[in-house]
Amino acid sequence: MMFLLLFLLGTDFMVVDDVKPGMTGYGLTVFQGTKIDTFQVKIIAVMKKEVIKGDVILAEISGGIIDTAGIISGMSGSPVYIDGKLVGALAYSYGAFAKKPLAGITPIDEMLNPPSIGWMAPKGRFCQMQVPFYCYGLDDEILHELSESIPCFNIFRVQDLGSGLLNDSILPSPGSSLGIPLVVGDINWFAVGTCTYKDGDKILGFGHPMASLGETELPMTAGYIYSIVPSSYNSYKLGASTKIIGTIKNDNQRGIVGVIGKIPDMVEFSLFINGKRFHYHIVKERTFIPHLLHGLVLYSIYTGFKGSGDMTISANLEVNGTHSFHFENLYTGTAQAISKSIFEIFEFIQNNPFHKIDVANISLNLTTSERIKLAKIDKFWSDKTQVKTGDTLNLLLSLSTYQEGLHTERISIPIPRWAQPGELIVKVESGSSVCSNERANLTTLDGLIVWLSRAPKNNELVLRLSQKGKSSWIMGRKFTSLPPSMAPIGKDKESMSEVFEKRIATQWVIVGEGLIKLNVK
Repeated sequence: MMFLLLFLLGTDFMVVDDVKPGMTGYGLTVFQGTKIDTFQVKIIAVMKKEVIKGDVILAEISGGIIDTAGIISGMSGSPVYIDGKLVGALAYSYGAFAKKPLAGITPIDEMLNPPSIGWMAPKGRFCQMQVPFYCYGLDDEILHELSESIPCFNIFRVQDLGSGLLNDSILPSPGSSLGIPLVVGDINWFAVGTCTYKDGDKILGFGHPMASLGETELPMTAGYIYSIVPSSYNSYKLGASTKIIGTIKNDNQRGIVGVIGKIPDMVEFSLFINGKRFHYHIVKERTFIPHLLHGLVLYSIYTGFKGSGDMTISANLEVNGTHSFHFENLYTGTAQAISKSIFEIFEFIQNNPFHKIDVANISLNLTTSERIKLAKIDKFWSDKTQVKTGDTLNLLLSLSTYQEGLHTERISIPIPRWAQPGELIVKVESGSSVCSNERANLTTLDGLIVWLSRAPKNNELVLRLSQKGKSSWIMGRKFTSLPPSMAPIGKDKESMSEVFEKRIATQWVIVGEGLIKLNVK
């Protein structure tokens, strides 16, 4: 195998077994603009099996701004040459407080033939060089949210300096910047690393995984570097992404693999806040979609409505693709909590265990108010303790509202003719509580989508009459008193059979529940 690899590598490459301590060479990277600069490299050691199924070449790097800034985020993938032969790519930093910049180099032979095993952290004091992810327009709260949800990136909040460069067509070459835009549109969010090797239309870069996605389809661009921002903690390149010129096809343990020419599809995201439109395109990588949507909604709310505090939002989400679905709901609380709730439902659908969903476009319409619309079920009582079929049962429900006092809801319901003699449970609860319990019973994607369109809303009261028995769920719908031949199709929910249900819409997001026990004569 090694002889075949050596033959394939040819004379322009140096395999790791030929690298010796004391060798010197140079590396290529961009420190400003698109100009490729050199830096010096001195080999310290070849550390065998330092990463899973692979070696790391330890080297001291120097020259120019590196002498003061040290290892710089965005240099991942910078090619290293010895005697004019490509050795590998900068991929790791070594030691948190080294007096000289020490870097780990991923051998080029491993980048060309990466192991199939999933990524594992390197041993010892090696740390994967961080990939800077530039997010324009973020405040501290959104930055924190994204950092928590997408930990593979070193997220920087910067001013929108580079949106005008997106139309520039620049083809990457060894040492040039590589960009991976995750969001383009009204704002642009993207990651930046360095191109290691180019063979025709094929590109290798980074020298380490970006997010360990495996096979993927992410847009690929070249990049423009404005400046290096030096820091004793974490220096980084301040850059911009240019026009999309290809696709990242693989994100593996030894780097990323891209192809120039094919432009990947992106998800169109249209967001309306009180009629104001925001327009974005986001990557189709399912790992990122919910988190990017969440960040974009927060950014747009803060830009188009208000920057902090509690609020009430009416949301209407429509998703189209291989499977289409929509839902509407009312939320109250902080923008972060509301956005998370909306996209928890989206993520639940997207990551369903039944069928893969390919999303083409998403539309989210938000109507906002600064008022907090929240009510808690306080008291629940009836005018009778004994009933018979055909009776009308009068119920009183007291809601304790936020800053609006007590509200009393009067509800009249018939006792169904199919109710059996014995105990009758009358229960009222919030729509959100009902949804939480019902969601676990869904067993098909069609059932899930049907349930989503019919599920009670957060501002609805759900009143149910139940008696001892069995109920089953089929295709996302609940059925009671099924014949024995049908019962195995569904999933037993509980030992209580629902005999009546009524929903009451309110102007508040409801929390809590109430319960009454009656006797049917």
